[in-house]
Amino acid sequence: MIVLGIETATDVLSIALLEDDKVLGEMNVYENKQHTKNIVLMIKNTLEICSINKNDIDLICVDEGPGSFTSLRIGVSTARALAQFTKKNIISMKSLDILMQNIYVNYLLQKYSEEYYIIPMLDARKNRIYTTIYQNDKRIEEYLDISPQKYIDQLISLKKKLILVGNGVLMYYNIWQDSLKEKMILIPHNFHQLNAVTLSQFGRKLYLNQGGIKYSQINPAYLRKSDAELSLE
Repeated sequence: MIVLGIETATDVLSIALLEDDKVLGEMNVYENKQHTKNIVLMIKNTLEICSINKNDIDLICVDEGPGSFTSLRIGVSTARALAQFTKKNIISMKSLDILMQNIYVNYLLQKYSEEYYIIPMLDARKNRIYTTIYQNDKRIEEYLDISPQKYIDQLISLKKKLILVGNGVLMYYNIWQDSLKEKMILIPHNFHQLNAVTLSQFGRKLYLNQGGIKYSQINPAYLRKSDAELSLE
């Protein structure tokens, strides 16, 4: 199965092409304001480098968020248009679920036997984060848009060790370290960043388990209104 992954939930624009779980090609650009300019060209270049025609794609995977408003809209609209044009299967995943699954499957299962909480965090700007809580790999909290200072009390109340992952961990690291201390388990730096390879691998598994969905059903998963929407209220 040839899988195209489109990851735009953060400042990083990531495109990947996989054959089953084997990575054929990957491109990453760390320029948030250039996603519109770069995304189509990056997809085209990745396909050319891998000698894959767009009609050979079997599945398109896209991150639906939460994340950057503009970036998510660009990624989702591009994935939807490509699925509509090529009539290929498409599936979406939430960014916080991707962070959890990556650290759980590719690190924690090999390292820890005791129970723990996984806390994925993404920068939501305006001194806030997008987050939720998983007990091992089971989500036990809704998806939240919350300030780090307000979130601390809830995290301190949890009785087991905490695995914090995502760019929101790095941005507010001093807050977590000062408040959580030994409750917080440090993880390798590379797990904090979303990327299209991880999205494609877990998206493919999700597709094999439950099938794809109509491209028209995929929309950005915003947890709050945009500044433009708020200005109209």
